[in-house]
Amino acid sequence: MSYTLTQDQIDDSDTMAAGADIPNFSKAGTGKTLVTMEAIRKTGAQRGLILGPMVSLTMWKEELESWLGCTAQILHGQNKVIKENPDFVITTYDTATRSILPYLYKHFDGGVLVNDESQYLRTHTSKRSQAVFGRDHDGDGGLMEKFDQVWNLSGNPIMRHSDDLWAQIRPLHPAVMQKYHSLDYDEYVANFCVRQRRQYNPRMAPVMAIVASRNEVMLNRMLYEDIGAVRRLEAPDLPPLRERVMSMPITGLSPKWGKLISKMTHEQVIMMLSADGDDDNDLQKAWQAVSLAKVKTLSEYIADSSLNGPVLVGVWNSNVREAYLEELRERHGKVFRTVHGGTSRAARDKIKDEFNEGSIDGIVGQMAAMGVSWNLQKSSSHVVIAQTHYSPGVIEQFYKRVFRYGQKNPVQLDHALGDHPVDLAIYKLMRQKEGSAEKVLD
Repeated sequence: MSYTLTQDQIDDSDTMAAGADIPNFSKAGTGKTLVTMEAIRKTGAQRGLILGPMVSLTMWKEELESWLGCTAQILHGQNKVIKENPDFVITTYDTATRSILPYLYKHFDGGVLVNDESQYLRTHTSKRSQAVFGRDHDGDGGLMEKFDQVWNLSGNPIMRHSDDLWAQIRPLHPAVMQKYHSLDYDEYVANFCVRQRRQYNPRMAPVMAIVASRNEVMLNRMLYEDIGAVRRLEAPDLPPLRERVMSMPITGLSPKWGKLISKMTHEQVIMMLSADGDDDNDLQKAWQAVSLAKVKTLSEYIADSSLNGPVLVGVWNSNVREAYLEELRERHGKVFRTVHGGTSRAARDKIKDEFNEGSIDGIVGQMAAMGVSWNLQKSSSHVVIAQTHYSPGVIEQFYKRVFRYGQKNPVQLDHALGDHPVDLAIYKLMRQKEGSAEKVLD
């Protein structure tokens, strides 16, 4: 595969190759993978470990072998033995965290460690974060101490609030963190986050929760003036992004949903929506009810739009995904594939090829399962967010599958919002959080 790097990409690869474990937080679609491979070439590194989500493994293997002319092996599932001493080993965070962690630790001594989609390491108490950075996030005992260079790559290192950044920058830049009195996690949170006591559900005890970010300008200065992080907002010479909000009529829902949302703060909205394993809370039910009420009207629009090329449709809940598939296939006779967390790697590759060839009408994808390592810009220039989400990172990562380096046509991005307080509150919250993250990252 042949590529020509832009001047921005050449400059960024120089910055990363120069040392100091500089993170690349450029937005999705700007070519971070190419930049990283060029940085590897410039360092002269002959070996390395690539960690990332499962969907990215094949892409990394193909690109490394093509760009660097090296050998690469993917470790996953039952294939957990490094064979024939490859130059690069590629595996998921979870695989690396489990039984093969000591094996990887012994196998490497030098080279580069690439943490692709490093927001997967944002929770400092998680096993995967501690496996990479050490239990105390000082490198001691973590995989990072086995490598000469460590790069964190993420277009959205902040998925919720600024506390997401601590685990991604503290292990590699302790002197900078010490300068800002943030070497300790609690110190960092006190400096850059707002904590309040909240009770989000009558069944839950009150907890001290991070509800917002603060001192974003200072954190921005830390990232770019002290650490020198790389951050490109868009790929050069991208065509226009045409973004619009579509108001969808919602009828037949109980008035209680509107009354429910009017009594909640925005943070209560987000906590109830993101409550792990609690799909039965009232707000979850309201969100899904509103999302399902849009299916019939929006499916007609999607079907018509697919006449001009494949359409990428984003949803969150599985029942909403199935409703769109049934409507588009049965009522409109369209060929739509689906991608979700259980879709196999082989099936994902086949669907990606069909979409890029234009041989299908579109994909209805769960945004969490398609947020990274999908390059769908070849035949499509239309994305529909059918089920809005409170995280700007989730939305951006999804539409950047189409609006990315190599896209030749203007891209249409539609936010399909139900004319109902639930959808409107979630969308407003997403935009507010987007503004806070931009103060830190942009």
